[in-house]
Amino acid sequence: MATTITGSTLPDAERITLSGTPNEATRVNVPAYIAKASVAAISVDSKIAFSGTDGSAIGSTYVTVPAGSMLELSMVDGAGESTRTTAIYVASATASAVVEVVVEG
Repeated sequence: MATTITGSTLPDAERITLSGTPNEATRVNVPAYIAKASVAAISVDSKIAFSGTDGSAIGSTYVTVPAGSMLELSMVDGAGESTRTTAIYVASATASAVVEVVVEG
């Protein structure tokens, strides 16, 4: 089920329980104006992608975040245009998992 991080105050964070079905993507909507997003895989390896469909299998283009690790993503496009993504797709690699997503301005 999709989750939205409003970013009404920054930094903002959300703790998300992913599906127990391995590789099932959960869409995390993030504000277009954030500068950085961090995703922590709490108990099992997780997968992060930037395109997909909520509730479907995560695509073949993803980054693995090992359990107990955090991935920091620069969300700034650097081109002076707003071409950054407003969604991050997360999935558990093996079983139900918890991820924590932090967004910063």
